[in-house]
Amino acid sequence: MKIYFEKFGEIKIINYIDLNTDEKRTILKMRNHPNINKWMYSKGNISEKSHFDFIQKLESDREMLYFLVKKKHDIIGSINFSNIAKKESAELGIYSNPFNKNKGLGEILIEVVLQFACEKLDLNKIYLEVYSDNDRAINFYNKCGFKSTKVIENERVIFMEKVLLCENE
Repeated sequence: MKIYFEKFGEIKIINYIDLNTDEKRTILKMRNHPNINKWMYSKGNISEKSHFDFIQKLESDREMLYFLVKKKHDIIGSINFSNIAKKESAELGIYSNPFNKNKGLGEILIEVVLQFACEKLDLNKIYLEVYSDNDRAINFYNKCGFKSTKVIENERVIFMEKVLLCENE
């Protein structure tokens, strides 16, 4: 699927289930990169077999969508939606490609998320969880209009949500 943004140009999003083997391996390298891995709930490196098995399971799961985001041949990052409830909400997962040193990758990813959430999923809000010591992510999400809704002290996790103002309403 291609989306055109005046500010960024043409952005391509590819469902994980449609990725070729090299792209699947690239996603795994990104996910296992220390700068990404340290902010995930499941710590430690994921094996290639586990990764490929997970992608295969996505083919039959209607409550989770995972996408690779590209601009031309550059991989921008990964976005995912889980716990999808049509016309209501979905949980967001997002990370930029740690091997791509260009600036503004997060901005591209969040714009793709917002457009997809409105146009394809027909959502009213999206929400996410972020570790309370991940200041960079918290500041980014605040800048993008997400609001903190609650903090779970034992887990060191902040829940954030964004109400969507979709043009199709």
